[in-house]
Amino acid sequence: MGPGVQIRLSRPSDRHGLRQICCDTADAGQPVERFFPDRVVFGDLLTNYYTEFEPQSTFIADNDGEVAGYTTGCLDTKRFLSVMKWRIVPVVLVKALLRGTLWHPQTVRLLRANLGLWLKGGHRTGPTLNDYPAHLHVNVQQGFRSQRLGQRLVEKFCERA
Repeated sequence: MGPGVQIRLSRPSDRHGLRQICCDTADAGQPVERFFPDRVVFGDLLTNYYTEFEPQSTFIADNDGEVAGYTTGCLDTKRFLSVMKWRIVPVVLVKALLRGTLWHPQTVRLLRANLGLWLKGGHRTGPTLNDYPAHLHVNVQQGFRSQRLGQRLVEKFCERA
């Protein structure tokens, strides 16, 4: 890892780079297009809560002005779920409808494959939100992996939490 990589709080100007990495690494490190056709809709769904509603819990690995990785997270997952349900998802659904994403064959397959799971409340097992209310996501750009950058990002989020 070069000396120019610093971990810092996210800024509004980081949004594009964060979304780019989110979409580039969406499928076990592979691009989102392997299972979903629209980067804009995907990026909105997966990042808007963190960048718009809780940016104080979003950290960036800044490589001389470029986003090399990030940790998005929140301290109150119950709040996250409420904001997603009432503010994020409705807007994303309208956007997906207007862009034609909702009817794309990849989207239809994804919805069919997951609809039963979502209707049953997801795959919630393990600790309760009362015991562990926070959550985080960490993604690192391909050329910066295996350099403990992800670890540093998680440590910074844990300091915040």
